[in-house]
Amino acid sequence: MRTALLLLSFASVTLLRAQLDHRQPAPLGDHLREVNAQWEHWQHAVPEAPAAHFRSDAERISAHLHVVRNHLAQRTPEGVSANALAHRTALLDTLAQYAGQLRFPQNHVLPYRNPIFIDPQGTACAVGYLMIASGHGALARSIQHQFNTGYVHELLSDERFRHAMSQWATEHGFTPSELAWIQPAYAPPIPWNTVGSGTNGTVRTLLDLGNGRTLVGGSFTQAGGLNTGPVAVLEDGNYEALGEVLEGEVRCATVFQGRPAVAGSFNGGTQDVAIWNGTAWELTSAFNSKYGQVNALHVLNGVLYAAGWSSGFAGLSHGVMRLDEGNWTPVGQAFDAEIFALSDLNGSLVAGGSFMGLQGVTVPVLPYLAQFSNGAWSPLGTALDAPVHCLLNTGDALIAGGDLYIGGSPTFGMARFTAGNNDWEPLLPDHTGYTLGGMEDTFIHSVAPYQDGLVVGGNFVVAELVGVYGTNVASWTGTSMQLEPLIGYMDGAVLAVQPMGQDVMIGGAFADPLAHLALSDRATGTTTIDDVVTLTLSPNPSSDVLLITVPDVVVQPDDALAVDAQGRRVPLRMEPWGSKWRVDVSALSEGAYTLLMRTPERTLHAPFVVAGR
Repeated sequence: MRTALLLLSFASVTLLRAQLDHRQPAPLGDHLREVNAQWEHWQHAVPEAPAAHFRSDAERISAHLHVVRNHLAQRTPEGVSANALAHRTALLDTLAQYAGQLRFPQNHVLPYRNPIFIDPQGTACAVGYLMIASGHGALARSIQHQFNTGYVHELLSDERFRHAMSQWATEHGFTPSELAWIQPAYAPPIPWNTVGSGTNGTVRTLLDLGNGRTLVGGSFTQAGGLNTGPVAVLEDGNYEALGEVLEGEVRCATVFQGRPAVAGSFNGGTQDVAIWNGTAWELTSAFNSKYGQVNALHVLNGVLYAAGWSSGFAGLSHGVMRLDEGNWTPVGQAFDAEIFALSDLNGSLVAGGSFMGLQGVTVPVLPYLAQFSNGAWSPLGTALDAPVHCLLNTGDALIAGGDLYIGGSPTFGMARFTAGNNDWEPLLPDHTGYTLGGMEDTFIHSVAPYQDGLVVGGNFVVAELVGVYGTNVASWTGTSMQLEPLIGYMDGAVLAVQPMGQDVMIGGAFADPLAHLALSDRATGTTTIDDVVTLTLSPNPSSDVLLITVPDVVVQPDDALAVDAQGRRVPLRMEPWGSKWRVDVSALSEGAYTLLMRTPERTLHAPFVVAGR
């Protein structure tokens, strides 16, 4: 009833190593083998090429498919009928079109490269796509529901699919080895974990304090289960309150005179800036009024600036203030709408927001950006066409992030202004793929330097441009001029980003399953199959328990999971059983699964079947 492969009592288990990043220059053959290990048997087909690199993993997969397609188009397997040859030729043309679309399945199932026949978004792998295109969608969907992570040789050995799949291959002129060569394996997304237990409300700002300490601020009252108020210090995954708990909301933070300063609205809006004096918070009011709020802090030439608003009988007054010998004084005139960000360029203060000019006057026109020089606010380059949410000084340039779409119409998204030029250079020239129909307005809210480019947070979708799916946090490089997702689905916007070596910490409105503050884990996310180690599973199939022998080269596992054909993960109860481990699978439905056993250093896996009930 089950595949001979799955009936084996000895299952192949793999140790994992860092994968070859698609951006890393390397021989083309190495990149192709990263996508499909079958290239070891087709090395003669690797084109002669210098060191190659790709803007995205999707482009690397596309290159693999194009090379395979071109080679198969020049050969004809022995014994192929004229009718099958016609089908083969048509499907190879279909494969070329499929490869050019750069839209491939997403592997949210296994923590290493592996085929995914059809992902939850309905995106089929190359072999699945050819089945569907040839009118055999029922077979493709059957594989999706019963053995979605199977390699071609596993599917052809499985009693459930062997006859139908072999017949389809023969009728369409493909050999099993050719189909195995076509079938790519897809990298897993980078794992993300909530830092500690996270916070009980939105995180709005992250500030690196040095020595492994990070200040976390936002609209929360607890961090890591502690009553911290809206600001906490994070170190080694543990949170602590900083001084007496503040009452209110933190929207921004900076370092002023070597000490952290936070701002937002405190004590019912009567105070809006808090500066740490080494032992306690000193509260002040940059926007002294019935209710004031600070949206941005910035230090320039040793002076602390605050952007925000005050309230009065005439409504809100938006502006920038500076701290002079303990007193807050206005910087130029008030603006006609909100200021969200402060930075500087060539020694001049720069403000960004939703304003179009100064309050009560028509000149100068200041759409969304202004610089303060010679005692007045003035335009900075050619006008952008949407509000600015964040600013980043990179030393020789200023980067602005803002709305990607408003009401379905594309806006600037992200742009760069370089001293000596008068034009803002668009950094996301093509907005296709950053929003979905019916989605609310999308925007970029936070930007930080990361590796050879930027890490970007906000409220957006990355989909068709790079052939992978993700939301709200992405990387950007100058060579690609597009976003590449760093995570899959998130249920809320990313409002703060902070690179931490190879990893990234993010904070925001997301809550489930990441509780407002999360850290990537590239050490376990960028993995691929390496050395094969034998792991004993018995009995297999099983109706209730599996007995597992862990090789001597592996330390004892921390936990065990069962992954079904759809990628759903079910924790399994695991206990020592003499020299083995006993895993309870009695709660699982009948079907094929992948067993994952995780250790601090690696992940082991093996297929098994629940049957016999």
